Amino acid sequence: MNVNIKNVYAAQSGFNVVSPLHDFDTVGRPVVDYVLEPVIGWALGSVGETYPITLEGVQEQNTNAILRPDGVVDHPFREQWGSINDWLKSQNAEGLV
Repeated sequence: MNVNIKNVYAAQSGFNVVSPLHDFDTVGRPVVDYVLEPVIGWALGSVGETYPITLEGVQEQNTNAILRPDGVVDHPFREQWGSINDWLKSQNAEGLV
């Protein structure tokens, strides 16, 4: 995917991209933990879409959840959870593995 970036903005500290860690040795590959990558900026696309920027660059796929400074976890185009633990529990309950 190659997005057309119009603007880049610095991120407030405390935002993180949440990536699930799967147990590949277990049938169904359940999510057993997560990795947090600090968001250092936000890229604004040509039609208003927003992409997190981490040390790895612009996260164009935008498929992982975002942990906000207030502890709430947002997932683009899906839903919101009250905490990182609620998000982790939901990953296996929703059959997202």
